[in-house]
Amino acid sequence: MMTSHIIHFAHGFFLMTLMLLLTVFLESFSMDEVQKLLQKKGGRELYKKAIIANLVNVGIFGVLTYWISVAFACVPGPLTLSEQIRGIFGILFVEGLGFYLVHKAFHEVKWLYPAHSFHHKFNDVILPSTASAVSVTEFLVAYMFPIFLSCAIVPNDRASAV
Repeated sequence: MMTSHIIHFAHGFFLMTLMLLLTVFLESFSMDEVQKLLQKKGGRELYKKAIIANLVNVGIFGVLTYWISVAFACVPGPLTLSEQIRGIFGILFVEGLGFYLVHKAFHEVKWLYPAHSFHHKFNDVILPSTASAVSVTEFLVAYMFPIFLSCAIVPNDRASAV
C-alpha cells in the first residue's frame, strides 16, 4: 500500500513538472509580453510573484492534490476504455462546472474576492504563467477541489485522472 502512495506521488510530481515546463515553453513565445510586464512600474516584482505562485501552486499543491485524488478518491482500476472515457468527460464536466461556480463566487461574494484579487493584477499583460498565478486559497478551492470532487463522484482510475 505504501508503495502505491509513493508511485502516485511520483506520478503527480512528474505531471506537475511537465505542466511547469509547458508553462515555461509557452512563456518563451511570449517574451514581448514579458518585457511589457517587466517595464511596468512594479512589473518585476509582480512577475516574480507570478513565478513563485506557479511553483508553489503547481509544484507543491498540484502534486499533493493529484496524490490525494488518485490515492483516496479514484478507484483502483484499471477501468475499461469506455469507463475511462466516461471518467475523463466526468472530470472535465465537474471540474469545469466547479471552477465556474467558485470563480463566480470569488467575484460576487465580497469577503471571497481578496483571495482572487492577486490574479487580476495581470489584467493588461496576460502570460501563460498568469493562469496559475493565483492565491493558494484560490488554487486549492477553484482549481484543485473540483478535480478531487470529480474523482470522488465519477469513477476514475489513475489513467483517466491524468
